[in-house]
Amino acid sequence: MKYRILRIVFSALCGIACLILTVLWLRSYWWLDGASGNRGGHFVYVDALMGELHFARIVPIMGPPVPWHWFHGRISDTDLEAYKSSQNGRRSTIGVAWKVFGNGWQVAVSLWLPVLISGALAAAPWFHWHFSLRALLIGTTIVALLLGLAAILGRK
Repeated sequence: MKYRILRIVFSALCGIACLILTVLWLRSYWWLDGASGNRGGHFVYVDALMGELHFARIVPIMGPPVPWHWFHGRISDTDLEAYKSSQNGRRSTIGVAWKVFGNGWQVAVSLWLPVLISGALAAAPWFHWHFSLRALLIGTTIVALLLGLAAILGRK
């Protein structure tokens, strides 16, 4: 009862984040939203496309700095071709994919993952957590098995 207001505010903020991420996830199949520009000595690119949030950092070989700009619009055929070509050589595990190339790297996070996490965080304060030692040991074993599975899948 002492922290009821804090619990309500936390749940509301996580619920709003979940709703915004869900809208972005659905919108990403028809619209391309993003930003790009120079940050220090490298070029940074962020966008939401085809249900994924992409982050890329590229060290430009030559040329003047590119000013920051926001972009949005309907997905074109060239956007889809670029997306399909970026799929080649990617490694992925449980909703996260990455690719390292000559002058930079790219990380793609499936938008269902942050939607799931923010939704779980919105609901978590309303559960009453009372664990026995047995439940704690079972939960720890399950987490260890999942981490081992992620490590095995990450090696491939």
